[in-house]
Amino acid sequence: MVYLEDVISTGYSKIFLLVGDFNHGAREFYSKRGYQSIGLLPDFYVPGVNEYLLMKERNEEEKDPNG
Repeated sequence: MVYLEDVISTGYSKIFLLVGDFNHGAREFYSKRGYQSIGLLPDFYVPGVNEYLLMKERNEEEKDPNG
């Protein structure tokens, strides 16, 4: 996961992603990795399904030293 975050966040300090309100496992997965819910997008992809907007702010210590 750290490698992927390194690749997609090159030149940026924040990573954003969406997780459906029904996907409790994914929300827990990302929460354990430092992502925070910063918003809710109702009916964004599918009517009746809300999407959580998650964000993680990265610092140099989190980057993969082997990357």
